[in-house]
Amino acid sequence: MKNWNDRLNAPGINGVKPTLRTALAIEHGAEVTCPVTMGYHLRTVAEAAKEDLERGMTLSDVAPFWRVLDAKTPTTRKLSFGAEFVPAQRKREGLKP
Repeated sequence: MKNWNDRLNAPGINGVKPTLRTALAIEHGAEVTCPVTMGYHLRTVAEAAKEDLERGMTLSDVAPFWRVLDAKTPTTRKLSFGAEFVPAQRKREGLKP
């Protein structure tokens, strides 16, 4: 079974947070997942990945958090490094900001 980072790195993946939550629930036999918990953990992953980018890692070496967050996602507005990176990176990849 592929891990989530491998799945999100697949070409053409554009899973916004509700889609990811649904997929996780199905995969683990749950009816739903908590949007607050998901947002909290996505923010943690995004901020760690951005720190790695600032230390010199490449985009292909970090979790592609911008593929599950978009400009409208509340988590995006709460990122410590600002919300601008997410829509800009989504645009570079040909995704809807």
